[in-house]
Amino acid sequence: GELRAVRSVTLTAPNLFSTVQVTRLAPLGSLAKEKDLIVEFDDSERRASLEETLLEVEQIDEQIKKAKADLAIRNNQDQVDLLRQRYAVRRAELEVKRNELISAIDAKKNLLTLEEAKRKLAQLESDIKSRREQAEAQLAVLQETRNKSMIDVQREKQRIAQSKVLSPMTGLVAIKQNRSGFFMFGSQVPDIREGDTLQPGMPVADVL
Repeated sequence: GELRAVRSVTLTAPNLFSTVQVTRLAPLGSLAKEKDLIVEFDDSERRASLEETLLEVEQIDEQIKKAKADLAIRNNQDQVDLLRQRYAVRRAELEVKRNELISAIDAKKNLLTLEEAKRKLAQLESDIKSRREQAEAQLAVLQETRNKSMIDVQREKQRIAQSKVLSPMTGLVAIKQNRSGFFMFGSQVPDIREGDTLQPGMPVADVL
């Protein structure tokens, strides 16, 4: 007669964006409990990629820190410049109030000085606003780049987690045959073994 499993689950090779090499494999016919390791794949490339991405995040964090510090320094200097220029406008306004007491030529000079002071103040306010908007835009770009890098970090962590295939239930382990190579007609197809390189999605073992 033939015995059939009441329930079976097929475990497949994960998609790690390349072929995957088996580094550990549960013995054929062994009893596996739920969450026991059935097959483990080489994740060295993914770990190297994760380290590289984490390094990028650290570099971006340093750039963000520096950009914020530069912005704070620039804002402080801008406030000082604004205060100085507003004082220049106020002083020119006070000089204009004396125009009735001085000559027409000096009165004209005072008016021109006041207009020039107001023009400089308006230009300074415009420059400060433009600089702040530009700095904030650069910060936003850096923050967006960091967000994308963090998504890559999470993706690599998920791939590394997928390199360890655990049993979803208690049962017997049945190793699949390695059909990824080329074999002579009539020859026996070998079982998957540690060291074999498999394609993503390829069945590796059944838990019966």
